[in-house]
Amino acid sequence: MTETSTPWPHWLDRAPLGLLALGADGRIRAANTTLLDLLGTTREALAGRHRDELPPPERHLLEGAGATIPLPATGQRPQRWLRGRTEAAGEATLLLVEDLTRVEDLTAERDRLAAEFEHGVNADRATGLLNRAGLLMRLEPQLARCRRYGAQLTVVKIAVSLPERPSPAPAVARLIHDQLRWADMAAHLEPDTFLIALPETGTTGANEMLQRLAGRLAVELGAVPVVAHGVAEWQPGDDTAALLRRVDAVMANGRLESTAGE
Repeated sequence: MTETSTPWPHWLDRAPLGLLALGADGRIRAANTTLLDLLGTTREALAGRHRDELPPPERHLLEGAGATIPLPATGQRPQRWLRGRTEAAGEATLLLVEDLTRVEDLTAERDRLAAEFEHGVNADRATGLLNRAGLLMRLEPQLARCRRYGAQLTVVKIAVSLPERPSPAPAVARLIHDQLRWADMAAHLEPDTFLIALPETGTTGANEMLQRLAGRLAVELGAVPVVAHGVAEWQPGDDTAALLRRVDAVMANGRLESTAGE
């Protein structure tokens, strides 16, 4: 191969793979049209340039390590994902570049659909909170953390009712969501009954959150709701079922009355 401006044979110039030849001195000697299109550049722009003079994405591509390299969009090209590998060609090195953009797009779409499916399976349609299955799946790793590190975790179960009023579940779910920190979890278990899991929180913090929530409920719902509640903190030996049984037992005897001023 001679200078970069010398055209490749047609069958190589338009090959499915991008091709680039580097001399022993590390300077670009030739590039096919496929590669130029992938990089959004011209033959003249590459002619004689040393590999170390190229921008980082293209330079990493020329290393030919087999990694998939993202090339950001520019005015001359869309965003692409390329993978390069090198082959010895006498004194020169030949870089073969594969366009994996479509593969990456399909992978991203697959991951998005999988996340949507998981959310749909584990979410309660009426409120957007977790359903029971979603709660159990998310709660178990937190209990494992409690067992391993002795971390705190408290669950709060509440049942909200407004006599002679439609179900307040959507409004209650929104108010619960507003109280959550990034690691907290909330689920709608059955009509108007909710469970909130609070990692790194003891019963004192859980009761404070419950009091704030009760005050917000009274204000937002325009009436004083009747809120049966239970609060239970994880104890050594608790699995998910045992913890939920304990909060149910506490809830059977618990009642929280709230007013708009709290």
